Amino acid sequence: MILSQKDKQSKRRQKYFDFFPEDVHLKDDAYHGSNAIAFTEWWYFDAELDNGYSIQMHLRVGSLLKNSVVLFFKKFEIYKDKKFLISKRKVHLKRRVFVSNDTPNVKINNKEIINGYIDKKTGKWVYDTNFEIEDAGLYLKFEGTGNGYKGVIGKPISKKGITKQGKWAVILPFANVSGKIKIKNKIITVKGFGYHDHNWDMRGTVITNYGWLWGKIYTKDYTIVWSKVFKTKDISSNLLIISKKNGNYINIESDEIEFITDEYKKEKKRIIPHHFYLNVNNDNIKLEIDMKAESVHHQKVFGFINYYRFHMECKGYVSIDSKKEEINDILISEFLRFG
Repeated sequence: MILSQKDKQSKRRQKYFDFFPEDVHLKDDAYHGSNAIAFTEWWYFDAELDNGYSIQMHLRVGSLLKNSVVLFFKKFEIYKDKKFLISKRKVHLKRRVFVSNDTPNVKINNKEIINGYIDKKTGKWVYDTNFEIEDAGLYLKFEGTGNGYKGVIGKPISKKGITKQGKWAVILPFANVSGKIKIKNKIITVKGFGYHDHNWDMRGTVITNYGWLWGKIYTKDYTIVWSKVFKTKDISSNLLIISKKNGNYINIESDEIEFITDEYKKEKKRIIPHHFYLNVNNDNIKLEIDMKAESVHHQKVFGFINYYRFHMECKGYVSIDSKKEEINDILISEFLRFG
């Protein structure tokens, strides 16, 4: 098990690090690269769409021997009514890929798959995505609302502030999504809402850590992004950032977050939690959320890392400055465990 079933972890376990978010800029979502012996970097998108569809897509960079070997992994999944439907993956050599160091722009074989920009009329951050493999595809526009943020994950392992987990930017905490998906060559017009983030300079030595839990929750006016990052199963930190749609964000300190996991069940030879409980209670913010797995999709990352994608039934509320909003939705979250 990751954690004992009835352990109020933030109070009884050793804290790993503190997270200090700061404002994000468009260049933060460009390609960063690294001079590490081995590293990974990725752009992540997911969305809840109408007619029961949900999707996840990402472009992941894997580098070995200080950029001597660099591969790009394009992948996406489509779900219907919370159940896994399609997974597509393709590997590309670096010479086939253009990645900008200045803007979020990626092309593979001269075909644009990610293009992020700020709309001159509205000032909103917009992303056009085009992920197509064989008889399936995602052709979606993400139009952001609210301000994103970035920060360092983990404790520094050098005087330069480098960490094993690298940096994380939540570019679009909430986005209106529209476009088309293709399933077995059938085109379906969709709309909904989604999320986009970017991780970079995650070092190969991160596999000596335990892993993380992560997810996000939407209300009428807020997006709640949460995570539990493990150094070991006994040393971890809770992260929780609340973004106001069309507004700014609030960071909750790790010590103020109660995070409980239970209902452990076996999934692909690993015992993992299927139920989470989040609680925050300070002077201005009260939050109580119960999350229960409706479905679990297991995958392997780089052939050996166990990755579990949940569709979680989320119920509860958040109250900020006495303004209360209810939560009742089914949303994507994840558990990644090294080894």
